[in-house]
Amino acid sequence: MRILPFLILATGAFAEAWLPQVAQRFKQTPNAKIPLEWTVTPAGGFAPPRTTKGTLKIAEGNRFRFDSDALVAVCDGKSMWQWNGSTNQVLVHDAAKVDQAGLPSGLLKAALEGAETASTPDKLGGKAVRKLTLDVSRGPLSKFVRAWLWIDAAALRPVRIEVEDAQGSRTSWTLLKIQSWKPKPSDFTYSPAKGADVVDMRQ
Repeated sequence: MRILPFLILATGAFAEAWLPQVAQRFKQTPNAKIPLEWTVTPAGGFAPPRTTKGTLKIAEGNRFRFDSDALVAVCDGKSMWQWNGSTNQVLVHDAAKVDQAGLPSGLLKAALEGAETASTPDKLGGKAVRKLTLDVSRGPLSKFVRAWLWIDAAALRPVRIEVEDAQGSRTSWTLLKIQSWKPKPSDFTYSPAKGADVVDMRQ
């Protein structure tokens, strides 16, 4: 009877880790096109969630492009352009100085390169998935108090990321599909629209 607690502890210690498998599978698609839904839920429940639908394109060399009606963000690996539709303003940043945890591409990368602390069965959109609780003690995820990654366990595919900040606001990215694609140099160039207020933050 004395050995039973040890066996239970050992079983938990050697439980299957999903994150390394999902990360390895995702690396097989270094150039990915991902239609997604970006939802921000303010703390307190006083304001309704805001959802932006768009397409994220990720390529090797830290390049990405996110296109939606309200926001466009383009990075060629050196500079990043961010257009806000509500203000018609374009901010130009040094890509090396941008907070990657605030971007879908950067957060996805941080989640896949991190570690899980728990794994439980869950449902998302009526489909069975695994919900991974992520370690937020280090790396880009350390700016949040909680973070989760939902995966399609059969396909080893990430399907949703969600983070919560210290104020209780939550941001989630639902990855509707992950497709392989062939990027062109023009995919990572950006020309501000006529009349846009361009602010260069690189200086």
